[in-house]
Amino acid sequence: LRLVVPLAPGGTTDILARTMSQGLAGPLGQTVVVENRSGAGGTVGTDVVAKSPPDGYTLLIISADTYTTNAVLYTKLPYNLDKDLVPIAVFPSGPLVVAVAPNVPARNLKEFIEWAKGKDLSMGSYAPGSYPQMVADLFVRQYGMKMQTIQYRGEAPMWTDLAGGFIDGAHGSYSAALSVLQSGRGHAVAVSRKRMSTPRRRRWTWVTFPLAAIIA
Repeated sequence: LRLVVPLAPGGTTDILARTMSQGLAGPLGQTVVVENRSGAGGTVGTDVVAKSPPDGYTLLIISADTYTTNAVLYTKLPYNLDKDLVPIAVFPSGPLVVAVAPNVPARNLKEFIEWAKGKDLSMGSYAPGSYPQMVADLFVRQYGMKMQTIQYRGEAPMWTDLAGGFIDGAHGSYSAALSVLQSGRGHAVAVSRKRMSTPRRRRWTWVTFPLAAIIA
């Protein structure tokens, strides 16, 4: 069984696919191979699955936002979303994080915005046209920063560059950034989560996005 990830290794979707492949292998009694086919914001890998034999042995795991936004962003896709692919499962949501390089003297969003004023900075993102890339651009525009969005083929190289101080900030999934944040090679300044309230107090945060969907 082939499980295609249309993004580079090391990101949340890739991590989830490799974890899931271990859980599937036992009950199915066969090997589950994870195959990374990145490119064009997930379109390349999605096309691979769409053109595979419809025998149930090739699956696609992809961010739900990428799956839907590509249909709007690209004037012509090499596959038909209505005919070539069938959703079979949806996974829970996961938070996004805005983090800064270790040399940036900010530990929260307010400090980062104040520090960034008047500076030419860089913000890492990945998968052009994806939800994280759109949020990164909106983040820059909303706060009036002079910050260039740097596109990466996947999350892993983006977080590696942040840890090395090659970019000033990055926006992506919390799970993929966790090792960098725990090691102190980057600092989170904002996290997206569901809006919640409790009887004793109200706690307002941003709503996050569905993590991934499997398509057969």
